[in-house]
Amino acid sequence: MLKAVIYLPEGPDIRRWERICLNWCSRHDYQLVGLVRDDQDQTRWREVQGMMVHGRADVVVVASYRHLPQSAVPRVEAASRALSVVGPQHDDLNADD
Repeated sequence: MLKAVIYLPEGPDIRRWERICLNWCSRHDYQLVGLVRDDQDQTRWREVQGMMVHGRADVVVVASYRHLPQSAVPRVEAASRALSVVGPQHDDLNADD
């Protein structure tokens, strides 16, 4: 079983994002080992990185790729995903599941 940490940026929909991420973990049989709620400065992202580096988490779950800090390194970028998003009507948070 993979160990997952959920990363949630500050925002008005944080409870909905949390529910989406918890459902994802459940559907994929991930063992939840952490839930990190960040502030606007995204200073807690380093905690998530540390969990990954030290083997405490195998997977980082976010409700949207846009929730990943843009300035954080190392990071993963999905070029095909970025090219496919053309506006808010394609936001993957428009649906609960």
